[in-house]
Amino acid sequence: MNNASLQAMFVTFKGQGDVLTLHTADPGTTKATARVAGNTDQVTTWPAGSNGSGTGSTVACPVNAGQTVTHVCLWHSSGQHVATYALPTAAVYSFAGVLNVTPTLTVLAG
Repeated sequence: MNNASLQAMFVTFKGQGDVLTLHTADPGTTKATARVAGNTDQVTTWPAGSNGSGTGSTVACPVNAGQTVTHVCLWHSSGQHVATYALPTAAVYSFAGVLNVTPTLTVLAG
């Protein structure tokens, strides 16, 4: 697959979701499931991208004290689930804080 094709796919995919949320477990396809207390929808801005890849803007996701973050989800602004990412290590918050999330989208050839 050539770079122009990869880039065209990136442009299509980046339009599918820009809302990030934090969760205490895998929420499946329901945004309210296992939602981290104190976390509100956070919006990333996707770049034009290059050769099928791009990094969204970093978003500061608020987390209340006593929460453990295990998953970050990407949603369409309509609320439709796009993707779920399980953190390699849970982020435990004894005190209120912020989890900075910088999403990356890469279309793989093959």
